[in-house]
Amino acid sequence: MAVAYDRPPADFYRTPDWAIAAVLRRLTRLCAPSSVLEPCAGDGALLAPLRACWPSATIDAYDIEPRHPAVARPTWTDDTPQRYDLVITNPPFIAAEEILRYGISRLRAGGRIALLLRLGFLASQERRPLYRRHYPEFVFVLSERPSFRSGTTDATDYAWFVWREGRRARHGRIEHL
Repeated sequence: MAVAYDRPPADFYRTPDWAIAAVLRRLTRLCAPSSVLEPCAGDGALLAPLRACWPSATIDAYDIEPRHPAVARPTWTDDTPQRYDLVITNPPFIAAEEILRYGISRLRAGGRIALLLRLGFLASQERRPLYRRHYPEFVFVLSERPSFRSGTTDATDYAWFVWREGRRARHGRIEHL
């Protein structure tokens, strides 16, 4: 039987610093973005590390409940032509597929999207059509379970999933961080 607990408002789970550092070490080898979108920025945990990696990049950060002065409310429904080289976030799991589709639609040719997700995100029949069109280029499995709530971990494994715009391969690479 699963243990019930109160979910935080807006499904906010702060991304641990070590998990951010681990994925950015890999991403700096894959890309050098001039524009970055963080669509679920929350308290801005990713902003300083992103700025440290790519100091000249433009970084746009949004969240439905901003908790940092550099984070704005989203305008996801608008049709702005803004495109990004990198979209990176720890989305609420319930909205992960929506965020993925939105992020892919905002990528420049060859751009990448990186999402911190439960490893089980790969195991859904409902997402098979999505994977037929957009299969992850990389799945960076976290070697330890992140703590999202008061220093405790749950029984779920997590990974950074990375997709590249325009990539049509039906296979990807799994690495451990």
